[in-house]
Amino acid sequence: GKTPIVIAGNLNLEGTPIRELPEGLSVGGDLILYDTQIRELPEGLSVGGGLSLYGTPIRELPDGLSVGGDLYLSGTPIRELPPDLKVGGKILGFKS
Repeated sequence: GKTPIVIAGNLNLEGTPIRELPEGLSVGGDLILYDTQIRELPEGLSVGGGLSLYGTPIRELPDGLSVGGDLYLSGTPIRELPPDLKVGGKILGFKS
């Protein structure tokens, strides 16, 4: 498997040209991808805090996604949630 990449605190990539995240990523705090061009998230992504995908072109969430805080989906084309999604807080901005 891939080597785990663990970030203890928050990871704020807002407005950066990032298009993908590495496999095995784990973020202890918030992961902020607001206004980036990211197209997909790695399978098994773990976020201890909130996950903000506002204004990204992500179409679907990966299998094994775990979010400890709130999941912000406003301004994304996401229309369905994976069956194994774990969210500790609220899911905000999702329109089924």
